[in-house]
Amino acid sequence: MTVGRLEMREFISEDYAERAANRGMDYKKSYDSYMKRTEKRNLQDLSEHFATVKNYPTVIKFKRKEEYIVTKNDDDCEDGVCKL
Repeated sequence: MTVGRLEMREFISEDYAERAANRGMDYKKSYDSYMKRTEKRNLQDLSEHFATVKNYPTVIKFKRKEEYIVTKNDDDCEDGVCKL
């Protein structure tokens, strides 16, 4: 499967925007800004960056849909030492 220049730019920009959003920045603004920046990059540089991000994603997406909460009951503690 061959990936075109636009797909590489979109993928890299999404990765950048996700990292920015995790740090409190606006996702859409970050994505648009990075898309503009990638317009100026040559194909070789873009391909290398794409391959790196594709193989080693900055943001790891978890597939689990459930959240677990660890709670402490009174009988979990003995003499002030809690065993979880």
